[in-house]
Amino acid sequence: MRQCLIYDSPEKGARLIGVEYMITPKLYDTLDQEEKKLWHSHEYEVILDFACSSFVLFIFRKNAKM
Repeated sequence: MRQCLIYDSPEKGARLIGVEYMITPKLYDTLDQEEKKLWHSHEYEVILDFACSSFVLFIFRKNAKM
């Protein structure tokens, strides 16, 4: 299980506005149907974050060579 803390901005002094939990598909499958309604996939967020992080790293490396 992973815990994701959600803040209202990336700035210093940002306020914590939420907490999300990421569980494995195996654990998700053990939840009853009513509990499953309260969960959502993070697959898109993980892929998007990886793409954004890779792009930022590319820009950083490109600018560092200048």
